[in-house]
Amino acid sequence: GLIDGGVAAIYGPGTNIPHAAAEILGLIRRQSPHPISFSRGTGYSDPMHRGASGKAMLAFLPEADQERALARVEPARGRDEMATELAAIRKAGYALTFAELVDGVCAIGAPVLDADGYAHASICVFGPQQRMQGRHLKDCIRLAVQAARLVCERLSAKPPESVSGRARPR
Repeated sequence: GLIDGGVAAIYGPGTNIPHAAAEILGLIRRQSPHPISFSRGTGYSDPMHRGASGKAMLAFLPEADQERALARVEPARGRDEMATELAAIRKAGYALTFAELVDGVCAIGAPVLDADGYAHASICVFGPQQRMQGRHLKDCIRLAVQAARLVCERLSAKPPESVSGRARPR
């Protein structure tokens, strides 16, 4: 499948799901074939507003859930910046972060959406910033988004419209 033969062959996707409307929980992990790799394992929990995986989901949640999650952003002046970042993520259809949770790590988060266009999970691909550059980074973004779309299709859900150039109405 795409996940085993595409993204996972490069780095290995993780799947995260939102819980408590403001956090993510790491559920599935695939080991990287590279000798130097990074893994957070499974069972970890992070605020949804930190990291590519959480931001990819947060950008595609109902406004009330977004507001609840953004209320946790400190300092409060960072909430407007986060709202602007989430709008850019909705437009792109994925989140991209550099050294946000771990120094030297680049992460891509692609949302898995339901039929109404709301996120219930995300595919996250991450690796050392030294490898996540140029054409390779573009390929990883494309494969992460494709993997999320495949999960949406298999769950009879709706892939992010913004990936095809049409943003979901807010």
